[in-house]
Amino acid sequence: MNGNPNEGDINLLARAIDGYEDGDQVFALDWSRAANSPLLISGIGASWIETASKWAADKLTAWGISGLQINIAGHSLGAYVSAEIAKRISGGINYLIAFDPAKAFPGGYASESVNFSANSQWSWAFYTSSIGNSGRATTADDSFTMGFGFNNPDDNHGNGMDLFASMLERNRNDSISSLFKLNRLGQRLWMLDQFDENGETGNVFGGKYEGRIEAKLENGRWVPKTFLYRRANANWWDFNTVLRA
Repeated sequence: MNGNPNEGDINLLARAIDGYEDGDQVFALDWSRAANSPLLISGIGASWIETASKWAADKLTAWGISGLQINIAGHSLGAYVSAEIAKRISGGINYLIAFDPAKAFPGGYASESVNFSANSQWSWAFYTSSIGNSGRATTADDSFTMGFGFNNPDDNHGNGMDLFASMLERNRNDSISSLFKLNRLGQRLWMLDQFDENGETGNVFGGKYEGRIEAKLENGRWVPKTFLYRRANANWWDFNTVLRA
């Protein structure tokens, strides 16, 4: 679910998820005509979040799909649609992935009450730009930041989907991508709350993230370059771990 059709390509992500494993079904919820309202800044687009999520949850329930068979990924305002769907499914859903959940807009939707870990077995969130809401991203079970160099924040808002789609490709098995395959959800290899939004430590006012992925452009696609994290079993005197793809 994409919250702004002008930022990132939800179809690219959907194709990567669909190609990851045989035997699954992938649905893309197109609510672009509401989400792309020219008055989005006033919360008009955000006001459709609950309507869109109720419609989707009702459909999934009517189709007889159990919550533990449902995995949802959402971007920007679409991340909140994902959370709302999970809340409306009896017993919650299996996995949820949120890409740069949007900053709060005046009126329309109370995004500051969203907790991405509340109605799923496990959740990841990726904070990718200053347009995103760091406080909401860190409510996921595990949350990470992504860096794309000195890029336009508008572009970075959607670049996280492109990077994650690259990491899901079957032929990409570098040391970083292998940690973020869908079967890795629920496997916590890192310490919690170690880094701020820029991948720095010791910032008491910063976000609480488990790691930071730096990306690079390769043949027009964002791919992983480095991953900074602290091993779950690290001693206090151990250095942080930096993986290179």
